Amino acid sequence: MACEARGGAEKAEDLIAVLDPEIARAQRQEALAQLEKAQTSLGAFPWWPGGPPSPYMTLYLLYGFSKSLEFGVEVPQDMVVRAWAYMHRHYVDEVVRDMVKETAAGSW
Repeated sequence: MACEARGGAEKAEDLIAVLDPEIARAQRQEALAQLEKAQTSLGAFPWWPGGPPSPYMTLYLLYGFSKSLEFGVEVPQDMVVRAWAYMHRHYVDEVVRDMVKETAAGSW
């Protein structure tokens, strides 16, 4: 018996609607509002809302924002600046500390 691909549960009209500029704008605003709400006071982004700050997720979102800029999509400057400030602090506090510790231990 052959199986047929049937696609998702969405109606074709719903899939086409994402091309509507008003719908796309509303979805973008909703997504940015969720990101703004999830961003921690340190400027980091967690894996889930209310979770601990994650340098990996923060870099992932910064990458997404940079790709948006490549395609001429405006990104929220304040959110990006706060995320980069977090990444700088994370680098200074943790990465450099670990490098100094490794160098002092003579493991180079």
